[in-house]
Amino acid sequence: MVRTRPERAAVRQEVLVAAREVFADLGYHRASLDAIAQRAGYSKGAVYSNFASKDDLFFELLGAELATMTEALTTGVAATRDRDTDLYLVAAALLAMAEDGRAQLIFSEFRAHAAREPALAARLGEVRTTLVDAAARRVQAEADAQGLALSMSAHDAATILLTLSNGLALEHVGNEPGQVIAVESLAVVIGSLVVPRPDAPPSSDPQE
Repeated sequence: MVRTRPERAAVRQEVLVAAREVFADLGYHRASLDAIAQRAGYSKGAVYSNFASKDDLFFELLGAELATMTEALTTGVAATRDRDTDLYLVAAALLAMAEDGRAQLIFSEFRAHAAREPALAARLGEVRTTLVDAAARRVQAEADAQGLALSMSAHDAATILLTLSNGLALEHVGNEPGQVIAVESLAVVIGSLVVPRPDAPPSSDPQE
């Protein structure tokens, strides 16, 4: 049953949720605004009143997914302030995201689609730049908070983390969780991005 007179913000959010499900089930090319509207429980007109096209809808969904990814990479880190624990948490977050392989397949499919459309490719590049810049700020802030120095630019460190996330997601397709790489091994790789800062005071152990 199609609902009437919902709040506009609620419509957008529910359409985005439905779009993620439909894109995951059917892939980008087979998904249609009709199918997304039906999954959300709204008319096609309600979808078009919020999104001009399937591409516009996908870009908003992509932005939301990438923001969630950036947030997940540092979730829990600020609370521990312990290097080994933090590296493990970041590695675990990367693997958890990678296990949702269907989402990465959708993004890969859309990248191939955008590569043949210059306007879409430029727009996708802008989204990527925004994401990397945001991730770089988070990476630098966490390194500063822990008295660590990055072994490269924050931009490059963020790019490596996001590349790891993308690659691990593809590697997880057809594999069970835990079969691709051990979280401890991934933590070692991520640990190479940071080094102790020479002028940082030694950490104190309250039990000493």
